[in-house]
Amino acid sequence: MKKILSLIVAIALVATAAWLTPTLMADPGVLVLRLGGYQIEMRVLVALGLLLLAIAAFWLIVWIIRVPRRAARGLAHRRGRTQFSTGLLALSEGRWPKAEKLLAASAKTSPTPELSYMAAARAAWAQNHIQQAEKYLDLAEKHIDNPLTVDLSRAELWLKSGQNDRALALLERILKSYPNNPRALSLLLQATRHTRQWATLRQYLPRARRLGLLTDAQAQQLAGQSLHNALLKPQDQYALLKTWSQTSKHEKEQPQNISAFARSAARLGLWKEAISALEKHLKKHWPDNPDTPDNPLDTWSELALQKPAYAIAQAQKWLKKHPDSATLYKTLGLAWMQQGNAEKSRENLEKAAQLGTDRQVLLALADWHENHGDPQTALDYHKRASHSGQTLAISHQEPSPGH
Repeated sequence: MKKILSLIVAIALVATAAWLTPTLMADPGVLVLRLGGYQIEMRVLVALGLLLLAIAAFWLIVWIIRVPRRAARGLAHRRGRTQFSTGLLALSEGRWPKAEKLLAASAKTSPTPELSYMAAARAAWAQNHIQQAEKYLDLAEKHIDNPLTVDLSRAELWLKSGQNDRALALLERILKSYPNNPRALSLLLQATRHTRQWATLRQYLPRARRLGLLTDAQAQQLAGQSLHNALLKPQDQYALLKTWSQTSKHEKEQPQNISAFARSAARLGLWKEAISALEKHLKKHWPDNPDTPDNPLDTWSELALQKPAYAIAQAQKWLKKHPDSATLYKTLGLAWMQQGNAEKSRENLEKAAQLGTDRQVLLALADWHENHGDPQTALDYHKRASHSGQTLAISHQEPSPGH
């Protein structure tokens, strides 16, 4: 743009000179100056020539004055570039103190000081100097029009220093302005997993898959893990019910998901909702293999026993359709035990022991016979329990934060 303007001005001057020259040649005119008793006469063209020479002489003097300053600035820039390149080399080699010193020094004379400060910040946090690294990032932000790059570095710094909530909030703000920024999205996926913000993670998974940050298989696996974790450890009733309402029909039918929802619902005071969801699922999907992890029938038994009278009524109803269910007999046995009916408890627990090898059932029978004066039978049940590695009521362990 500057070159175009210069060309236009030059053309205008040439055109003006071409227009005025014939007139001045025909009538050159005389310029008269009177100063201090002296009178100076000269033609206008001569006066213009002298004026141009004076202007040229002035700019020549200015240029000569500026030469040392320009030379010093050029030397400083070269020194800054040398410091920057040497600092980057030290940074790549892991010599953090040297890298920080050189990069911070190069920012003083660099035409792009924000790059020097950002690199110095990386060297500082590599030494665990978190506050100093943030100071470098603040300085970098003062020298840049668009703070996106600095904000991404700041979010990465916060993630590495364990400030996950701050990083997540910043990354969500970045993605509002730059929704398809792959670096911001990649960091956000890490932040949501560290902070266990499973609902937020699921929200951004389709975008991550679209941008190629995850394969379809990886996205599907992560979606399943995040849903299970969201159901297993909700913040409150509202968060649990919201997650469940947004869960697809196919995902709700997964045993691990329905069991996680039910356990969390019961824990948060939503016992009726938990039992209702489990019974609705079991009506359509009665488990063929009772030893399957996260078996919804086991979960139902565990929660129904919180109200033994209800557990007895429902288990007896289901036994008409599923007479070979060890879990139902176990539920009846434990429920009758809570109700104080020892004989019915023993009868149902023995039927459960005949149909399966549930350790809890065997130990309950051992206690029953020991309490009723039959130590030999109690010992036999204890031996059977010690050789049983299976239980129908499998305790659910919370996944680690990295899953």
